[in-house]
Amino acid sequence: MIEVQRNNSSIRLIISIISIALGAYWTWNNLHLLYLNHSTGILFLFMYPDWLLIIQSVIGLLIIIIGLLLLRKIIRITIGIIMIVLIAFLATALNVYIIA
Repeated sequence: MIEVQRNNSSIRLIISIISIALGAYWTWNNLHLLYLNHSTGILFLFMYPDWLLIIQSVIGLLIIIIGLLLLRKIIRITIGIIMIVLIAFLATALNVYIIA
Protein backbone atom coordinates (compact mmCIF):
# COMPACT_ATOMS: atom_id res chain seq x y z
CA MET A 1 0.00 0.00 0.00
CA ILE A 2 2.84 2.37 0.78
CA GLU A 3 4.52 1.64 -2.58
CA VAL A 4 1.30 2.46 -4.41
CA GLN A 5 1.06 5.83 -2.66
CA ARG A 6 4.69 6.64 -3.39
CA ASN A 7 4.26 5.67 -7.03
CA ASN A 8 1.07 7.73 -7.27
CA SER A 9 2.83 10.71 -5.73
CA SER A 10 5.74 10.51 -8.16
CA ILE A 11 3.36 10.18 -11.13
CA ARG A 12 1.44 13.23 -9.87
CA LEU A 13 4.69 15.19 -9.58
CA ILE A 14 5.87 14.24 -13.07
CA ILE A 15 2.52 15.04 -14.70
CA SER A 16 2.23 18.37 -12.90
CA ILE A 17 5.77 19.41 -13.88
CA ILE A 18 5.11 18.46 -17.51
CA SER A 19 1.83 20.40 -17.57
CA ILE A 20 3.42 23.48 -15.97
CA ALA A 21 6.26 23.36 -18.51
CA LEU A 22 3.80 22.88 -21.39
CA GLY A 23 1.67 25.80 -20.21
CA ALA A 24 4.70 28.03 -19.72
CA TYR A 25 5.96 27.27 -23.22
CA TRP A 26 2.50 27.76 -24.72
CA THR A 27 2.13 31.14 -23.01
CA TRP A 28 5.65 32.27 -23.86
CA ASN A 29 5.38 31.23 -27.50
CA ASN A 30 2.13 33.12 -28.10
CA LEU A 31 3.23 36.24 -26.24
CA HIS A 32 6.51 36.16 -28.16
CA LEU A 33 4.61 35.98 -31.45
CA LEU A 34 2.45 38.91 -30.32
CA TYR A 35 5.62 40.86 -29.55
CA LEU A 36 7.18 39.99 -32.91
CA ASN A 37 4.03 41.05 -34.74
CA HIS A 38 4.01 44.53 -33.20
CA SER A 39 7.47 45.52 -32.04
CA THR A 40 9.81 44.33 -34.76
CA GLY A 41 10.14 44.98 -38.45
CA ILE A 42 9.84 41.31 -39.36
CA LEU A 43 7.40 40.63 -42.15
CA PHE A 44 5.54 37.36 -41.78
CA LEU A 45 3.82 35.52 -44.60
CA PHE A 46 0.95 34.74 -42.25
CA MET A 47 0.20 36.56 -39.01
CA TYR A 48 -2.19 35.29 -36.38
CA PRO A 49 -4.79 37.80 -35.18
CA ASP A 50 -4.01 39.49 -31.88
CA TRP A 51 -7.12 38.16 -30.17
CA LEU A 52 -6.12 34.58 -31.04
CA LEU A 53 -2.65 35.03 -29.57
CA ILE A 54 -4.12 36.50 -26.38
CA ILE A 55 -6.64 33.64 -26.08
CA GLN A 56 -3.85 31.11 -26.62
CA SER A 57 -1.79 32.80 -23.89
CA VAL A 58 -4.72 32.59 -21.49
CA ILE A 59 -5.10 28.91 -22.37
CA GLY A 60 -1.43 28.41 -21.49
CA LEU A 61 -2.06 30.08 -18.13
CA LEU A 62 -5.02 27.74 -17.54
CA ILE A 63 -2.76 24.75 -18.18
CA ILE A 64 -0.26 26.14 -15.65
CA ILE A 65 -3.06 26.55 -13.10
CA ILE A 66 -4.21 22.96 -13.68
CA GLY A 67 -0.62 21.78 -13.17
CA LEU A 68 -0.42 23.68 -9.90
CA LEU A 69 -3.75 22.20 -8.77
CA LEU A 70 -2.37 18.75 -9.55
CA LEU A 71 0.79 19.51 -7.61
CA ARG A 72 -1.16 20.65 -4.55
CA LYS A 73 -3.41 17.56 -4.75
CA ILE A 74 -6.59 19.62 -5.15
CA ILE A 75 -7.72 17.68 -8.22
CA ARG A 76 -7.19 14.04 -9.15
CA ILE A 77 -4.66 12.96 -11.74
CA THR A 78 -7.21 11.64 -14.23
CA ILE A 79 -9.35 14.77 -14.02
CA GLY A 80 -6.27 16.94 -14.52
CA ILE A 81 -5.09 14.99 -17.55
CA ILE A 82 -8.57 15.07 -19.10
CA MET A 83 -8.81 18.84 -18.54
CA ILE A 84 -5.37 19.46 -20.07
CA VAL A 85 -6.08 17.29 -23.11
CA LEU A 86 -9.48 18.93 -23.71
CA ILE A 87 -8.06 22.44 -23.36
CA ALA A 88 -5.15 21.64 -25.69
CA PHE A 89 -7.51 20.04 -28.22
CA LEU A 90 -9.84 23.06 -28.19
CA ALA A 91 -6.92 25.46 -28.58
CA THR A 92 -5.53 23.48 -31.51
CA ALA A 93 -8.97 23.27 -33.12
CA LEU A 94 -9.32 27.05 -32.76
CA ASN A 95 -5.96 27.53 -34.50
CA VAL A 96 -6.92 25.21 -37.33
CA TYR A 97 -10.31 26.90 -37.73
CA ILE A 98 -8.72 30.35 -37.95
CA ILE A 99 -6.04 29.24 -40.40
CA ALA A 100 -8.42 27.40 -42.74
